[in-house]
Amino acid sequence: MADIVIPEHIRNQYVIADVDALLFTDYFKTQIPNAKVLVVGAHDEPTANMLSHIGLDVTGIDLRKYDSKLPPCNYKFIQADFCELPAEFKREHIGTFDIFVCLSAIEHFGMCAYKEQRTHRFYDIIGMRTGYDMLKEGGTAYITIPQGSHYLEVFPHWRVYDVISMYERLVQDFEVTWMHTATAASVMIDSRERKAMQGLLQVDAARYNGIPPSVSTILILQKVLRKRISPD
Repeated sequence: MADIVIPEHIRNQYVIADVDALLFTDYFKTQIPNAKVLVVGAHDEPTANMLSHIGLDVTGIDLRKYDSKLPPCNYKFIQADFCELPAEFKREHIGTFDIFVCLSAIEHFGMCAYKEQRTHRFYDIIGMRTGYDMLKEGGTAYITIPQGSHYLEVFPHWRVYDVISMYERLVQDFEVTWMHTATAASVMIDSRERKAMQGLLQVDAARYNGIPPSVSTILILQKVLRKRISPD
């Protein structure tokens, strides 16, 4: 069966010069016609509209109300906190999605970047567990995050992950099938300038201090049988 990918003309229509969106469009593929896709942080990202445009069954979730200044929403949009989903939605959709997408979003969960009512320092962990639960067995997750030499929490904005925190907080029970890192802007690493949109080795990403969050990593994860034995 042929891979379903994002055609160049669709990519050009929706994607601006944003490294996270470009990484996603470079690596996204599925062999499931009409795949059921959950996009979290869908408000002002082009991803949900783009995937719907190529024929996938897309549901988008965001804390914010869909903005009328954005392109028309041609997918199912739900305004909700992904870490505290409405019980009815969770009951009806748990274990039903083929693909989970979370670009430039998980690092903001619980950090009050979008004027949430309260801070929650573990919402990124909870968000990834929720994404895991929403996927079918064998389903695929695509996430992008800022990466650096150590784990940072910068309130009220974002986190930066090192490799250890990436695996402990985000990968959790998933299996990593692909990881790629690139610069989101021109940065200095070990006194050497790295141009924007340039691929980086993990050894170089591990030398970047993380401020500003200008090094992005895409993780492609597969849902496998949960290894962790603990209460939810």
